[in-house]
Amino acid sequence: MSTCRNGPNNDKGQRGENQRKGAIPNEDTSDDSSRGEFNNAVAIGGLAAWIAILHINEKGEESEEDTYEVTMQELLRDYVVKGFVDKIKIVNRSVCVAYLHSDVGSIHGQPQRLSVQLDTVKKFEDKIEQTQRQLGVHMSAFIPVHYANNQSSESDHASRVVTSLIIVIPYFILSLFL
Repeated sequence: MSTCRNGPNNDKGQRGENQRKGAIPNEDTSDDSSRGEFNNAVAIGGLAAWIAILHINEKGEESEEDTYEVTMQELLRDYVVKGFVDKIKIVNRSVCVAYLHSDVGSIHGQPQRLSVQLDTVKKFEDKIEQTQRQLGVHMSAFIPVHYANNQSSESDHASRVVTSLIIVIPYFILSLFL
C-alpha cells in the first residue's frame, strides 16, 4: 500500500494533532479578520468624530455673515452715542468689530455686530475717546477695546487639515499592523 500525503487520512491526522495541542482550526485567520474589521471600524469612527469636532469648532467661530458693515460716522452717530455698543474688538489693526448689547438687536431689529474698515488705529481710538468724552462718560465707563490678530480663514482651515492628517494617517498605519 502506498501512502498519499494529501489523502483524507493524513488530513484527519493533522487535525487530530492540532486538537490535541489545544488549537482550534482556522483560529488565527478568524481572529485576524475580526481584529482588522474592528480596527477599521474604530478608524472610521475616529475619523467621523474628528470631522464632527472640526465642523462644530468652525460653527462656533464668528462669521462675516452675522456682521453688518458701517462707516465710522454711522458707528459713532447711531450706536456709540445711543449707548448700544457693549465692546469693541480691533482685528489685525485694520477692522473694528463693535459688539452691540444683546437687547439692542432684538428691540431695534439691528445686527449684533458691526464692522468698520479702519484707516489707522490711532485715528479710531481718538474718535471713540473724543465722542465718549463729549457725552460726559467717565473714563472708567468707556467702551472696552480689545485687540486681536487673527489668521485668515484659509490659513486657519489649512492648519486644521494638516493637523487632521498628522493625527489620522499614523492611526491608519498603526491599525494595519495591530
